[in-house]
Formats: sequence, structure tokens, C-alpha cells
Amino acid sequence: IIGNKLPNAIVIGGGIAGCASARALASRGWQVCLIERHAALAREASGNPVGVLYPRLAGKGIALSRLALNGFLYTSRLLQQLDLNQAEYGACGLLQLAFDARELARCRTIAEEGLPTELVRLVDKDKASELAGVGLTHDALYFPSAGWVSPPAFCSKLAKHADIEILTSSCALKILKHGTLWQAWGKNNLLAEAPVLIIASANETASFEQSAHLSLEPVRGQVTFVEATTNSQQLKTVICADGYISPPIGGKHCLGATFSLGETSTDLRTKDHQANFAMLRRIAPELHRSLDQQAVTGRAALRCATSDYLPLVGQLLDSAALTARPPRHNANPAGLPRLEGLYVNTGHGSKGLITAPLSAEILASMICGEPAPVDIKLLAALNPNRFLLRKLGLRRLLANATIR
Repeated sequence: IIGNKLPNAIVIGGGIAGCASARALASRGWQVCLIERHAALAREASGNPVGVLYPRLAGKGIALSRLALNGFLYTSRLLQQLDLNQAEYGACGLLQLAFDARELARCRTIAEEGLPTELVRLVDKDKASELAGVGLTHDALYFPSAGWVSPPAFCSKLAKHADIEILTSSCALKILKHGTLWQAWGKNNLLAEAPVLIIASANETASFEQSAHLSLEPVRGQVTFVEATTNSQQLKTVICADGYISPPIGGKHCLGATFSLGETSTDLRTKDHQANFAMLRRIAPELHRSLDQQAVTGRAALRCATSDYLPLVGQLLDSAALTARPPRHNANPAGLPRLEGLYVNTGHGSKGLITAPLSAEILASMICGEPAPVDIKLLAALNPNRFLLRKLGLRRLLANATIR
């Protein structure tokens, strides 16, 4: 607190990343202006009615796996603190099927890591069938506390805070630095100004001059909603492999999701519904037979991903200044040209429910000068400037360039 004035910040983007970033600062006593270009929060990738909540683990020491585990634990605790009802959140458990030899080997490796059984354990196909309530033909990793959540409901609860002001139908087209303040501008009007600004606007992050150098890729995804049948209503858990099916939620199952890198159309496609059903046939033939003739609806949206599938989280460097005068590879990282007060939380791909809330907590700890909630190696792996530094031959600086 400076004098009697609370610190204030701007967050651009009303999806999970933006709402979680606003919440992380507001919970620390900051006044936050959350800017969303649509008429309501969670209208793009975070607008799917159902999102699956689980960590895809890949072994010790792998950054993506450590982020998934830490993020899952953090999001699970956060969901328990929010007032979500049974139509918005279900910790029903999840079975990750070992549907081929490679997946079986991975599942066995995870099971041998000694993680608590209340977090994850390996079960055979008979036990998996019992847990699911339907017949399954593969062994599986069982995550008892995993499940599903409504991303729009999650966003709404995150943004419901006395210190968060929400500006909907407000499109931030450019950001400028005026003295010590960052300004978010619409076409002809100043939307907000504050010493701290977080860009959490998925693919639109690259539309701002200061973040145009970030390596982001749009990924189209389509989910399929299908009416539950008498048989399929027996499904008690989420089942996933290279796709997933939810238990019945409001009388419908959610199947998904397709993954079309680089595509930017959000029209509904019959072939994508067919792809989701083909996935279901591979992982759960009994459910496929039960649902194959049911009428379907769906939703398509664009995720925002990076080439290494890790999000971009942290303070931005001045790419123009860095490119014009690159330092030596053994320079002091503290001397890199930083854009003070400007941060990003983006590039979460299909794992935003898991990674975005923890990333918001990472940002809040940076901004407030608190100890980070993750280790320094993971912070370096998430550094939003990593691709730029590597391009300039400054990979060695990355390991020590934890951005404040």
C-alpha cells in the first residue's frame, strides 16, 4: 500500500488465465481492472461447458509433468474454496487408459514413482470397469480427485471479488507506457491505466507491439455433446486416453476434443464429431455402441499453444532493444532490458484448467516480491522470453533469467 492507496493492476483477457490472474492479485489486496472484449467472460476457449481436470504425467524431472502435477494440486484446492455447485464441478475421479503398449509403459512408470495413492494409482481393467461403472478393456491410471468443471462457471467465480472491476465489451487494441503507468487503449479511448499490466488474451496476446515476438500458435478444438442413454448413464468417472468422455452432466456426455494446429475457423464440422466418436470407439467400445446413434451438438473454439507445450508466464523483455543490441552470452541476466510492470499469462493450449491458475499465482508472487510457488528451473522453463533468447543465441542466460 502506497499511502492510503491500494496497488492497482490491469488484466487483459476474461478467460481462465485472465480471471485467475485478477483473482491472485485481488486476494493480495490489489484493485484490478479486468478487460474483456466480449459481452461476458469466458466466451472463447474457456467457454466450453465442460472441461476435464487431470494431470497428464510423464515422469520425474520433466517440466511439463511437474507443471501438470503442481497445477492440478493448486487448481483442485482453488476449486474447493469456490462456491461451485454440482452442476458446475464434479470431482468424480478419472481413468487414464493404457490403450497401447507405449501408454501402458508410461502408466507403469508413473505408478512406480511413489506418488500418494489418493492422488494416483494403477488399476487393472477389471477394477477400472468397476470404478467407471461400464466395461473397459484396458488397465488405467486412476486419479480419485480428478474430474470435470464448467470453465465459464470457474471464470465467473474467480472474477467475483470486491476488488475486481470487470469491463466487458471493451477491446484493448494497444498498450502504451505513460510515465510509470501502463495504459490499455480501445479504438479512441483510454480503458484503464496502472503500474502493472498482465496480458492474458490467448492468441490475441501477439497483437500488441510489446508481445508480438511471442511464439504462439492457434489450435482449433471441437467438442461433441451427446444425449446419455440408459446404459451410458452408468458411467461414473471421466475416461480419457487420446481424448475423453465425461459422465452425464445435465443429461449429456461431452466427448473431445479434436486438435487442429494452425486452423482458425470455429465452424462446427461433421468430420470432427466423427473423429470424437472414433476416439470413443477406440477407448470404450461399450459406450460407443450405446451412444453411436444419438443426436449430437457441439462447440468449436481456438486454444493458444506454444511449440514446446509450456505456457508463457512472467515479465516481458523489450524485444526491440534486445534484438538491436544483444548482450554477450555470459552477460549478467539482471542487465537484460525489461518492460517493467508488463507480464503475460498465455499459451496454455488444452491444459488451461491445470496450468493457468498456478501460472497466475506465479505472476502474483513475482509482482508482490513473494517466494515463488515453484522451483527456479520450472520458472525458467515458463519464461515468456525463452524463444527470443534462444533465437539470439542467449540460451545460457535463460537458466538464470528468472523474470521478476
